Amino acid sequence: MINQARVVKPTKRDTIRIYREFTKNPLLCLENLLRDDIDMYHLSMLGKSFYLVLNPEIIEQILVHHYEIFDKTLKGVDSYKGKTLMAPPGDKIRKKVHIARSKLTRDYQQRYLTSMQSILEEEINRLGVISECNKPINIHQEIEYIMLRIIFREFLSIEIGEEYRQICHDIHNISLHIKQRALALFKIPKFIPTKANRKFKAQSKRIDDMAHEVITTRMNLEEKPDDLLTKLVTKRTPNGELRSYTEMYNDLLTLFPAAYETPAKAILFSLYNILVHPEIYEKVNSEVLNTHENYNLLNLIIEETLRLYPPVWTMSRTNTKSVVVKGVEIPSGSVFLFSQYQIHRHPSYWNKPSKFDPYRFMQEDQPKHPYAYFPFGGGPSRCVGRQFAYKLIPEIIRTLLLNFDINLEDPSKPLVLDMGVTLFPKYGLSVYLQRKDGPVVTKPTKEKIIVEGQL
Repeated sequence: MINQARVVKPTKRDTIRIYREFTKNPLLCLENLLRDDIDMYHLSMLGKSFYLVLNPEIIEQILVHHYEIFDKTLKGVDSYKGKTLMAPPGDKIRKKVHIARSKLTRDYQQRYLTSMQSILEEEINRLGVISECNKPINIHQEIEYIMLRIIFREFLSIEIGEEYRQICHDIHNISLHIKQRALALFKIPKFIPTKANRKFKAQSKRIDDMAHEVITTRMNLEEKPDDLLTKLVTKRTPNGELRSYTEMYNDLLTLFPAAYETPAKAILFSLYNILVHPEIYEKVNSEVLNTHENYNLLNLIIEETLRLYPPVWTMSRTNTKSVVVKGVEIPSGSVFLFSQYQIHRHPSYWNKPSKFDPYRFMQEDQPKHPYAYFPFGGGPSRCVGRQFAYKLIPEIIRTLLLNFDINLEDPSKPLVLDMGVTLFPKYGLSVYLQRKDGPVVTKPTKEKIIVEGQL
């Protein structure tokens, strides 16, 4: 028998207070709401029911057992090209995932890792030149650009230059705009030419122009390369017709930011955790210098980083039908909010949840519930690139550690977090790079795939 969920419905005054705290500092608000004896908060605002979920069992029911009646929803996402950044429910999720999965098989992954070595070599040499000035470098921006180059080459077969740094900047600001609209009770219409709306319009146009050029160029190419972009533009409907341009665009703009932005954040936060723990830094450096090891410590660090700093920090769903969740009947049209950042720090499911402890992910110390840890989501809509990410992320980190001594500009400076659609360091991450002796850029690693929470 399933125990009924423990639901708390705050008073109107407390609901307003929680909303204000959330809009001011979402992460702090979420941490403050953690309580051992509560499964969900039921908040009512403007005639809408919101359920803030704190129980992994309920999250599993939403993402796995009842996923077909839960639509992905995020207030504010519709401000950018309708449902571009929202995967549709039910079978459509599987269709979209299937397009990407066919280009993320083990053979393709190994091909990507081999091909990207030339990009890493170029970027290491470029960072080496910059480091000679002995000035701090915002490694956040550099990692995002490196990831952007890799994704453009491997998934789109396009070589890009420095001018594409603007794309990173635009996607970052669009993400912030989405968060601001998601948190706003009353939204200023997009057609009103406020400073924020004008800025958003200009950034959106640059992304639109880039996507249009990428898609139309590929569609008009007689001999198309065997990559993900070709798969997107040649995919046909059950009637044998090519899909609409809008569908191609939506798929590209769903997969593209996730492919470069979320791994970049995971790399950045993993590097930060290495740098602020000198004993970890020394051990992982020793590990990556040994060609014959499987980089177990580095993998543990990445897992723990995804727990403490999940790039996708929150999710939401709306039920299209009434549903019973852990003994509680929920009317249709309710919004469920659940945060990886929050659940990953829940004291009921983690020992010393705020402490960075990569060894907690050893086999004998797994999470107390599988959905107490879900950095890649779950169910049919779980990130299709998670296995590739588990290969790509350590490869970038180990390449940086092999080639540079890395030090934070100010080790005493706390990391200030901010968020749009993804979590990021508000002021970037400033480091000093010092090139190590010798021409080493990378070394071959042993084939190894890890799954969530296991090494």
